[in-house]
Amino acid sequence: MSRSLGVLVALCAVVSPLQGKHGPARTAAPEATLAFEYQRFALPRIVARLSIHGSPWLPFAVDTGTNVPLALDQQVARQILPASGKVPVAARKGNASLIPLRGMVTALTTPAGATPIGVPYGVEANLHPNGLTLPQISGILGLGALRLYTVRIDFKSHKLELYPPGALPHTNGHAAVLPLSEDPRSHRFTTLLQPLAGARLNALVDTGSSLTRVPAAEFAALKGPGVWTRSQQAAVGAAGGRKLLSRIELSGLSEPMVEVSAGTADTPCAIGLDLLSRFRVTFDFRDRLLLLERRADANSMQAPEGYTGIVPVMRFGKCFAATVIPKSPAATAGVQQGDQLIAVDGNLLASVSPAGARRIVNGAAGSMASISIRRIWGQHVMVQFPRLSAYPNTQGGPTAAG
Repeated sequence: MSRSLGVLVALCAVVSPLQGKHGPARTAAPEATLAFEYQRFALPRIVARLSIHGSPWLPFAVDTGTNVPLALDQQVARQILPASGKVPVAARKGNASLIPLRGMVTALTTPAGATPIGVPYGVEANLHPNGLTLPQISGILGLGALRLYTVRIDFKSHKLELYPPGALPHTNGHAAVLPLSEDPRSHRFTTLLQPLAGARLNALVDTGSSLTRVPAAEFAALKGPGVWTRSQQAAVGAAGGRKLLSRIELSGLSEPMVEVSAGTADTPCAIGLDLLSRFRVTFDFRDRLLLLERRADANSMQAPEGYTGIVPVMRFGKCFAATVIPKSPAATAGVQQGDQLIAVDGNLLASVSPAGARRIVNGAAGSMASISIRRIWGQHVMVQFPRLSAYPNTQGGPTAAG
């Protein structure tokens, strides 16, 4: 593969009838089914509701990128856990039926406020007293608990199913089967990713990451035909860089129009939810397999980041238009600097994170933005306009040079 065609990324996999290390496909009924929320821009996490020790149902991010079994927001932990002892964790099913997660227990034991979380094989996760940095999330359900099961995530029906270890649910017959490897240090699961001129990298399969990531050096080298960077206008106020690749190859599956960002020191390379959500995903942790079944509606999820011309800022829990780029879609529709943005596409912007506000405002290229605004003098108005693309020379891209 030449570097000029470096937009192709291949994950080593085969598309075949399902066969595991232990023979033919192994089917079983799920032990638990959790409904979850996921919205690519408004809520780019898998959020399921759990009840701990009879607590109200609390939102937890489902994260295969962290090996902790369970992490709790500090304030939540102090409110719902007893000062000592162990209590079962339960998941919601239907009308609040309790389904214990096998053998997982929690306890608040240290006076300093850290929350040790224990599971049968002895993994512990200590929550820093400062709490989680996840707005509107009470905690994380992590790999330390999920790996006790075969886990299927259906992004179309918004259901997460937990099967007995080694069991495999029925597939549509065209699943891409990727090998998983367990990192000996972090105990997280990776698969092979091959960017650019053939270098093979271990990519974390990370449901805790909204974007797919490549190592910083590889990210910088992504240039040429089929690679787009944000326009100059779309980059105003943006944190971190992104690039749009015309295509990523997942062995027998070919995925067009995938956004990537540069990796971090902790996670240099990862397959994130933006790409995973195009599939029904099954983790067979026992036999080290990842099954990807492409959704029939996956094409509708390929639109890249949108461009409105609004640079939002959060002040005292409220979202405002700090800047409105001249001649942008928002400016043409009448959005003004200083306008308070009450809601975008039905999503309230009160108390969201700055990054969350930007995601919601930008949305997807080609989508219609519907924004509820309060003017400085108190007038309420509603504006609507189509979003362009953050990437020049792609469908719906900004007309001004980037």
